[in-house]
Amino acid sequence: MVMYDANILRSEEKVELVFNVRETKHSICLTDDSPNEVKAVFNELIKELKLAKFNFKLVEPGADLYGNICIEYIKQLNSELSSVYGQMRAHGLVAEASGSGLKE
Repeated sequence: MVMYDANILRSEEKVELVFNVRETKHSICLTDDSPNEVKAVFNELIKELKLAKFNFKLVEPGADLYGNICIEYIKQLNSELSSVYGQMRAHGLVAEASGSGLKE
């Protein structure tokens, strides 16, 4: 399984949780209520699951409220990604199951 980093970017205007997937950064703003943004990021992550199973590890979460929230968010996200990957694999929707030669 591939392990990607996630980071918390804090600025005066906003706080974002950033998922680093290969060369792409997907971010969710934690200080705004934007469910469409969350859905869009999750959809992009599901597309990545077609290539390989992966999880995230939070790099330097910090000792504040956002750090604690992100730790729990990453735990839940990793659980959901594993579940979705299992379902996709069972239906032949991942590269390994479809015979492309890519491995977990």
